[in-house]
Parts: sequence; structure tokens; C-alpha cells
Amino acid sequence: MRSALFPFVTPVSILLLAGVGCHRAPSGGASAENAAASVAPVWSATQRYEYGVHLVTSANSKSLGAGDYKFDLTAVLQIVPLQVSGSIVELALGLRDPTLVVGSGQSSPELAAELQIPYAFTLDHGALVSSRVAKPVSPLALATLRSLSSAFEFAAPPAGQARWSAKEYDGTGQYEAAYQLDAGANLISKHKARYLDTLLSGKVDAANRLKILPKMIGSEGSVTVARGTFAGATMDDRIETDLLIGDVLDVHNHLELTLRKSETASDAERAASVSALSSAIGFAAGSAFATEPAGDAFIAARSGGRDFAEVVSELETLAKDPKNQQLWGAENDQDVPDAEQQARKERLKNKVGAFSSLAALLHDSKNVPLAVAKVRSGSPAAAQLLDGLAVAGTDEAQAALVTIVSDATLPPKVRLDAATSLIRVKLLTTDSVAKLESWFADPLLKEHAVFGLGSAARRLREAGQEARSHEISDRIVHLLTSAKDDADRVRCLRGVANSAYSGAIPAVEPLLTAKEFSVRSAAVEALRLMQDPRVDPLVTQRMLKDDDARVRTTAIRVAARRGMNATLTAALSQVALNDADVVARQSAVVLLGTWAATDKSLRATLEQVKAKEQRPEVRDLAQAALDKT
Repeated sequence: MRSALFPFVTPVSILLLAGVGCHRAPSGGASAENAAASVAPVWSATQRYEYGVHLVTSANSKSLGAGDYKFDLTAVLQIVPLQVSGSIVELALGLRDPTLVVGSGQSSPELAAELQIPYAFTLDHGALVSSRVAKPVSPLALATLRSLSSAFEFAAPPAGQARWSAKEYDGTGQYEAAYQLDAGANLISKHKARYLDTLLSGKVDAANRLKILPKMIGSEGSVTVARGTFAGATMDDRIETDLLIGDVLDVHNHLELTLRKSETASDAERAASVSALSSAIGFAAGSAFATEPAGDAFIAARSGGRDFAEVVSELETLAKDPKNQQLWGAENDQDVPDAEQQARKERLKNKVGAFSSLAALLHDSKNVPLAVAKVRSGSPAAAQLLDGLAVAGTDEAQAALVTIVSDATLPPKVRLDAATSLIRVKLLTTDSVAKLESWFADPLLKEHAVFGLGSAARRLREAGQEARSHEISDRIVHLLTSAKDDADRVRCLRGVANSAYSGAIPAVEPLLTAKEFSVRSAAVEALRLMQDPRVDPLVTQRMLKDDDARVRTTAIRVAARRGMNATLTAALSQVALNDADVVARQSAVVLLGTWAATDKSLRATLEQVKAKEQRPEVRDLAQAALDKT
């Protein structure tokens, strides 16, 4: 398949990038709150829901050659609720009678069979948080199932708001969904405003991660909830993404999902679904990999049948190549010649393919000591070996990383690289968390320790392990409240930021008015991921009242991460029109321009900026934003 060039990106990022996207739905009731409540689906634990589904994705780029790459799936989609408990719902998704065309028109019976393997996904407050598949499947099959499950996401509005946003996941990654309620027209619209991150399974630096991030070109569709039942959805999305080889992939995705019938499910049917998933492989919504050990079939499929020595030898050869960082078709913003572009494309294919194989092989515990020995010997591929252990994420792989970090006889750079890899692991073991705690007093490792604890807490919460997440988050809060100097306070605040733990607000709030601007700025950053109604007023207070423009600008960055709502847009408008600092005004105008694509009422503020602003660079930004909306 064409996407084999890019195995470090979840295949849906290449073939199904648009995911399941924007919806418009009828609602009932006279108020925004009542209308939203009337369309929120209610899943019954005693019912079985049957839908007809048609999913078509086409992808086009110079690299694909003549014609589009096409993925066309028609099937019966069945939903059986396995758990309905408060805000949490787990739904078994089964496909029946799939008809599938892949590539330039070929049928794919093997992929069609994989799509019928038992699969389930969990929604919490309407957001996709995790999924399970009964046995290892190909990346494309898993990406397709994850994209189908994302069609059922629906975020309820904050009280009293007609426009709101939510962070959601599809088979490509995390995106910001923008909702708008029109009570008069009885409509709820929803579209993907932008992608925030992609599901990556290999080492990709920050610059290239941003290049890969899909760009939304257009998005529209509908979702229907009839008398509390999720009755169907249509979607039509188009996106573009950089392929890192001097080419852009244009993806068009279309979905039709229609309820055919809802009927009582027997206890035997539900028991069969539970049994089929009893030893399933689990995935957090934000993870490209399983959170449980993979079997031999998975390892063999992902490694291409090669053994550990062969893969490491290839990675070492690639690492010693003086051109190993020249991986895409441009240099200094200039296209390279065709022959060199082809060589770079092949280098990229080999590099990411070898890493993908390594990550799979390191799921097998017998290969872990071999990786550690290679790192200790100074292998040119040491960085890839450490990241491969992190991607594998097994207990044995984590223990190996801990051993390397703890070994004071190794060079500091190797230990720090291993620590960086460890804190990238999606779900840390209890022993790994304990080690992170113990490193907080280590001058070499304390930065990684607190950042890693924060990330671990957030990922555990996303995986449904609330108790462990809460325990770790409280440890970070204790470190913050007992910090002896501002440097330690800033460090702990960054750990809080990674944790997204709203229970830290009482400890963070006093630091928003600390004497040092660096502490105030870090305190604002600490709020960025928290889902709590107290957060936005605290952010806007610093945005409007802090004496230091650097803190005010930080608050604007945090607002951008949190997403559009009435509280933040009102504060941003004040900054754009009245702030004394030109950088703060520029930042506010840029964010208002982004949000104006969804909320056309923000054009009025941009028009005012254009009319009254004295600095031409700010006026130009306002005009550019108006031109785009």
C-alpha cells in the first residue's frame, strides 16, 4: 500500500486523515441548554443498535502518481452497549457484510476480515477515551475502526453557552471540535476547527511533528439524535498534510451513518461480546500503540519477519550515514533535484520502517536486554533503541530504561536521553513512577522527574485509572507547596501543567500573583489543560491585569490551547483593542482571527482593530484575518 512510506504515522493519518468530523443536528426546546440536552444521545444497556455505514476516503498527491488512492467501505455496523455507568459508556462495535475497495480499485478480503474482529470503545461525557480490539490487526484496520468509533462523539455545552469547543480524538489524532447551537433554527453544528496532535509511533522531532499536523481545508456534516437515540451522521471533510518529502497529501473523506433499527439485545448476545473481548488489547485514545503486551502475530507483522540483530544493524548503518538527517525534498526552502529527492524519500522510508520494526521487536521481553547492552556499548543507534523501548512501553522495557537512567557510570547524555524516553511512555508502571519521584532531588534528573510525573498522571487519567492519577497528581501538588525557591516552584508548576489536574488549582492560584514574573507565567501555564470552570476566569484575570506583558502573552497562549468560549473571546477583544504592549495585541489579533473562522461575530473586533490601531504590523494582521474569514 502507498502509505507504507510513512509507518511512523498511524495509517489513518495518510489514508483516513479527515476522520469523522463535523455535525449539524436537529434539537428541541427553546433555550441553548435545553436544545443541547435534547440531542444528547442516551445509550441503553438492554438495546442493540444497527446502522448502515458508507465510508469513502480519497487521497491525492504527486507521490501517489496518477489518480487518487481510494478507500471505500460499505457495511452493517452494530453497536451493543457493554457498560452504561453515569458519564461512562463502553460500546462494542461490530461490522457485518463489509464490501471494501482499496487502492486503485482492488478488493481486499483480508482487510475486510480484520474489520470484523471484535472491537469496543469507551466514551466519557461523550468523548472517546479508549478502545479495545480482540486480537492484533493491521494498522489500517485499527485506524478504520477507531475512525468509525469517533463518529459517536458528542460534547455537551457548558451551561449557558451557545458556542463551545471540545478536544476529541479520531483515527488521526486529537483535534479541536467547535460546536454552535442555534436555538431558533433548532440546530447544533459541529466541525473540526484544527488538529492539535497526530498519533505518532516513532521518533519525530517537534519541527516535523508540526509539519505533519493536518490542516483543515473544509468540513461540514450532520448528526441526528431522535428521542434520545443516536440515529445517524453524515460527514464531508477535506484536509492537507505535509509528507516531509516536498509533497502535500490532499485527503477527502465522506461518511454516511444511518440507524436501521434498535431492538432488545439478549443477555447471551451481550455475554458473547464480553467474552470475545476478555483478553483484548487496549488503546488510550491518544496512543498509537496498545497499552497491553502484543502477541507474536503483532510482532511478526510489524517487524516484517526480521530479527533484532538485523534491525539494529540497519539502524546503526543509517545513523552513521552523514546524510541521515536529510529526509525530505527541500533545503533552505528550496526544492532539491529530483534524484536527490528520491534518495531522501528512500532514506526516510528505510529509517522509519526500521524504527517501526524495532518498536515491535521490543514488545518481546527477550530483546530488551539486547537493547540495553547495545546502549551501554555506545551503539550509534542508542537514541533509537531508547525510543523503541519507550514505544514498546512494556514492564520490561520500562525497567530497562529505569536501569539506564539510574546508572551513574554512564555518560550524563545517555542517562538524560533514557529519562526523556521514559517520560514519553504512555502508561508508566508503579515502579517507574516511584523512580521518577526519587529523582526529584537529583540535580541531573529533577527536571525530567517532575515533568514525567505530570505526564504520567494525565495519561493514567485518560486511560481511566483515576485513582493512580489522583495519587500522583497530589504528590506533584505536595512538591509544589513545599518548594523552597522560585526555580523549584516553576519546575513543579510545569509538572502540574502536564498533569492537567484541576485539584491543583488551590495551590496554583496564589502563585498567579507571585512577585516574580516567571512564577506567574508558569502558574498561568499550569492551568492550560485543566477542565474546570474556575480556570478561564483565572486566565483572563492575568491576561487583563498582570503588570508584565510576558505574563499577559502567556495567558493568550494558554487561551489558544483551551479553545474558544465567551469568557476568553471577551478578554482577547479587550487585549487586542487596548493592551499597551504591541506583542500582546498581535498575539490577541492572531488568535481572534483563528477563532473568527468559527464565530463570525469576532470580525467586528478585528474591524475595530484595523480602524484604531496605530502600528501597521498589527493592522496588517487584522486585515489578513478578515480576508480569511
